[in-house]
Amino acid sequence: MPREAAKYLFDIAEHLARLQRFVAGKTFEDYAADELLRAAVERQFEIIGEAINERVGRAVPDRYWRAKPALPPELGLFAVGYISSD
Repeated sequence: MPREAAKYLFDIAEHLARLQRFVAGKTFEDYAADELLRAAVERQFEIIGEAINERVGRAVPDRYWRAKPALPPELGLFAVGYISSD
């Protein structure tokens, strides 16, 4: 595996593990009531999305990835996409 790909996969795995630790033992009600927890969880998804977009962008340079909401807006969760200005 190319070193660059391994770096992105490591980042993704690390931030997925953080997500699991952050929400372990929590209910959705806990999540909804805790602004700090929501911000931490959302940030991990942002970082994971950035790593995926960077890796895919390098593998498929003619394609730019735009994130679309993965869950209904009423859940208060969203994905962030970064578009290259090239």
